[in-house]
Amino acid sequence: MTVSRTYIASVVPRFIRTSRLAYIPMKNVIGSRVVGDGKNSTIIYDIIMLPESEFARARMHAGMQHIIAPTPHIGETMPVGTVPSDVKRLDVPDGEPDPEAYARAYFVKAYRMEPHCKRA
Repeated sequence: MTVSRTYIASVVPRFIRTSRLAYIPMKNVIGSRVVGDGKNSTIIYDIIMLPESEFARARMHAGMQHIIAPTPHIGETMPVGTVPSDVKRLDVPDGEPDPEAYARAYFVKAYRMEPHCKRA
């Protein structure tokens, strides 16, 4: 099995990730951001990291119009053309024993996130 050497990360609204990108495993969600005033219009964004070969599929699914089950979006259905934003790409250097862990650490810094706490 070939290990991907290129990873792409992007910011996606959580309601899009859970409805249109539900097939993406939770291990690929590397962080979250909360945007809004905390009262009426708060939106949670998830930061996802995928191998380059999977990112095109995710982008297609995020942009599809759902005819059977439209995605709710603050009083209306989500428009066609929703795409991941703040996209970052990383080509993992040759010789890295764990390309996925290397990419995750890079994107945590790139998005200025706190690393996940490790439990003892």
